[in-house]
Amino acid sequence: MSAQGKFEGFRTYQVAGYQYLVSYFQAHFKGSATGLAVADQFTAFVEHYANQGYEFYRCDDVPYSVTPGCLAGLFGAKESFGYATIVSFRKKIGQ
Repeated sequence: MSAQGKFEGFRTYQVAGYQYLVSYFQAHFKGSATGLAVADQFTAFVEHYANQGYEFYRCDDVPYSVTPGCLAGLFGAKESFGYATIVSFRKKIGQ
């Protein structure tokens, strides 16, 4: 399985001599999944950024809410909640 083009959507910023790259991770399966299969996808995700010189830094589940738009609200849609798994990588500036 090639990770090229698969992991998109990230932001970078610089603080205290490091460049941080922050992205989200979500495992995808068709049918059923196992913990080992999730670990395999996460490993491919981390390796993708490691190949660009970043080291894995941390992983957090960040809560979010989505407020329905005007039309959906008129038809009774309610605010929904979820979590996004945010993964942070870093590398020393100048590497």
